[in-house]
Amino acid sequence: MGSRVKSDCRPWLLDPERRDPLIRLYRKDKGFATPGRVLKEMESQGLLETFPDGSQGLSRTGKLLAYNIEEFRIQVESGKIFSILDKLNVFPGSIVLDVGCGGGQTLFALADRQPSLVLGMDRDAEHLEIAQSLALNFPLRNGSFAFQQADGNFLPVKDGSVDVLICRGVLHYLNIRQALQEMRRVLKPGGCIFIHAVGLRGYMEQVLKSNFLGKLHSLFVIFNGIFCLLTGRQITLKHKKRLVREIFFTVKSLRILEVMGFKIKSLESVPENFPVGHYALVAEKS
Repeated sequence: MGSRVKSDCRPWLLDPERRDPLIRLYRKDKGFATPGRVLKEMESQGLLETFPDGSQGLSRTGKLLAYNIEEFRIQVESGKIFSILDKLNVFPGSIVLDVGCGGGQTLFALADRQPSLVLGMDRDAEHLEIAQSLALNFPLRNGSFAFQQADGNFLPVKDGSVDVLICRGVLHYLNIRQALQEMRRVLKPGGCIFIHAVGLRGYMEQVLKSNFLGKLHSLFVIFNGIFCLLTGRQITLKHKKRLVREIFFTVKSLRILEVMGFKIKSLESVPENFPVGHYALVAEKS
């Protein structure tokens, strides 16, 4: 099922007079005043909401837009993502799938490599609306972008149809074995996969800094990650009609790819010392 664009998000990406106030509100920076005309525009587009105490802040849609634009700035404008993408052999005419694409920022970084089809999938329709809108600014000379709402555990893609698969910051939410089986199924023989996997560091920090519910969540993730490391299985809970099975990764737990028919080409830890924040893994379907 595809999602529908509600408004043009591109001005918030391209115009610093709009983008900077949006990002500052998202970060909750102090010591700046948002121009009145920008506040009115945010309100008219549903990016701003007024709280019971009379104060204003970003709505859920506003936060999602700001998050994705900030990610685009960090990953694409700064060039941070390109060293990884260079390892993926995206060639003219290739088919690329991003599982958990969010606002599409990683896919937009591939536009100048001229793939024939760039397919982004996410379970959140609002992320996809943002991606569809922003994609208008990154035309492909001989190809197209497509975005579809889907669950990463059940990919609605034909067997052996994808040259390059990207999964950035999403795998730890999924059923690891099932999701990797699906990713292997849709990749062509020799196809490449890039996984940005979350490590332990962020959860340890949340145990120290967050509120009670945040601490409880992080402790569950840490316990589940250790359980998965020892047994190869995840504990799954149901919360508000959603299945929660989140874990953290280690080098050892990422070696599951080798068992499931992938050849790991590179595996980087950031930072290299314990506890690791995230891993950048590139592998090839055997």
